[in-house]
Amino acid sequence: MTGDLAPRYPGKRPTIADMADNDALEEAWNAARDVLPAGWTIARPEYFPERRSWAVSARGPQPSKRGQAPEYVSGEGDDQAAAMRALAAKLRAR
Repeated sequence: MTGDLAPRYPGKRPTIADMADNDALEEAWNAARDVLPAGWTIARPEYFPERRSWAVSARGPQPSKRGQAPEYVSGEGDDQAAAMRALAAKLRAR
């Protein structure tokens, strides 16, 4: 892997510290939190080396009816900030 998300050590998964532009990531997180419905939570972003992309999900509250699963919304992008912006856009469109 090359570029801003290249791990500092071979075999190590990229982290926030590996990103060159932490301001963009912070802005993307804030944008997602601003549109997050009440009772929802955002999971930690995950890196998928086979797709060379990041994904992040938001989970809705547990439904009151037994056996129903909570609602999930996910965003994916080339970096963590792009994944967060994609999540924010999908949450806005809900």
